[in-house]
Amino acid sequence: MEGWGHRIQGLAPAGGCSPLSRSALVDVAAPGPGEVVVGLGCGGCREAAAVAARVAPGGRVVIVLTRDEELDFGAVPAGPTRPLVVRGDVAATGLRSAIADVVISNCSTTTRADRPAMLRELHRVLRPGGRLVASELVALHPARHGAYRRARAADALSEAEYLELVHGAGFERTTLLQRTAPYEEHGRLVLSLTIGARRG
Repeated sequence: MEGWGHRIQGLAPAGGCSPLSRSALVDVAAPGPGEVVVGLGCGGCREAAAVAARVAPGGRVVIVLTRDEELDFGAVPAGPTRPLVVRGDVAATGLRSAIADVVISNCSTTTRADRPAMLRELHRVLRPGGRLVASELVALHPARHGAYRRARAADALSEAEYLELVHGAGFERTTLLQRTAPYEEHGRLVLSLTIGARRG
């Protein structure tokens, strides 16, 4: 896809989630001065500080958090570029429509039952032409009924199912940026998939 010149290869899964959850994921999103970046599931504020430096002057970073343990302001210096933290439902952030130039999502839909609503919300907050970079855990095979209990792997969709939801939310120009080698998590073969897409 045009506009995605930076592709990541040769990375192994880290902690069962995307290996792009840190600087490489930000590199792919390529935020620039004056842009508004919304981050979900991005590991708290350590990476947000680096993103804030990229969008200065005039830009803003908004982090949507749903778990207290993700909040780590100790890594973020005070100042006008300090990220704005929004507490709430990822499927209903409360942010204005078309506020963001970039949305970065890291494994933020894997365990959610309302994936379509969440992806529609990411589409809503992006400006026309805005870009999504998303990493998700996907499964190689459909889940067996009653198997993989209390494991995140139980909730993982197949790659085809996940991409269908992305397209159904209205995203266009979707491209595969990175796919890890399969690995086993709680008895199920999964992999980390990173895509880029745009709002038309």
